[in-house]
Amino acid sequence: MASGVQGKTMNILKSVLSIAVCITSFMPAAQASAEYDRHYAVGKDFLNREQYKLAVDEFTQALKASNSAIALVDRGTAYSELKKYDAAINDLNQAIKIDGKNPLAYTVRGVVYFRSFRPKQAIADFDQALALSKDDKYALVNRAGAYLMLDNPGAFAKNTIDWLDRSQWKSDFSGHAACLTVLAYKFSKQPIQAKSLSELSLKKLNRLLWPYSVFKYFVGKEDQEKLLEHAENSTYDLAQCQAFLGLDAYSRGDVAVARDKFMFVSKHGVVNSVEYWLAKFYLDKINSVKTDSAKTDSVKTVKK
Repeated sequence: MASGVQGKTMNILKSVLSIAVCITSFMPAAQASAEYDRHYAVGKDFLNREQYKLAVDEFTQALKASNSAIALVDRGTAYSELKKYDAAINDLNQAIKIDGKNPLAYTVRGVVYFRSFRPKQAIADFDQALALSKDDKYALVNRAGAYLMLDNPGAFAKNTIDWLDRSQWKSDFSGHAACLTVLAYKFSKQPIQAKSLSELSLKKLNRLLWPYSVFKYFVGKEDQEKLLEHAENSTYDLAQCQAFLGLDAYSRGDVAVARDKFMFVSKHGVVNSVEYWLAKFYLDKINSVKTDSAKTDSVKTVKK
């Protein structure tokens, strides 16, 4: 009898100990989850308010509690806005290792590569993002911008046109993507394709919305002065318009005009826009050519 009671007592004790172990092991996890949630929420708020240094601090605290792919992507985004591109890519690489099917991680890393003038790597990431999420309009328009950093962007124009056709030109980014693609054809000296796409855009897009007027300019139905009037009520549209005009001028070999347009975008453009970084890219290209030319002239003078 005594041994039976002792057996029951031991079983109860084991059960109590088992529950205690479960509670003990659960408490740190619960605390870590609460800690993560708190820091991540604050970090996200800072990110949305463009307070990037504070966002980085909060995401770092969140990541100490949980190695989350989402927090890594958001911290990578904040690092990118701070132009700490190596740190951003490191975070995004880690995020992709944790979750290789997150299209946002590829889109954000593609943007980092785009902003640091590595178009081929950017395009590869945008391709992957679109493979995972075919309706990712941000990956689509950034990829169209990255194409313009290549030597022959017109060779890739079909990728953007296929997306426009598949989406039936209903995305709010359709006009933007089409503008960049017309310019890709212009850069590749394909005037027939550039005109054809411009005319198609005039049929597909809403004439009351920006950038409809840009296509009228591309086909010679509107002059530059009138085009700029259409854009002047919005700082974003005006900077974008100047970028389009600068890219158009550059494609024709009018480097002086292009440089003036790109300088305007560099000073007044929106940092998060595709055109801002295209302007930066081509300003660097123009200035590097001028520097090389000056060095060559200097060498010639010395030899004389």
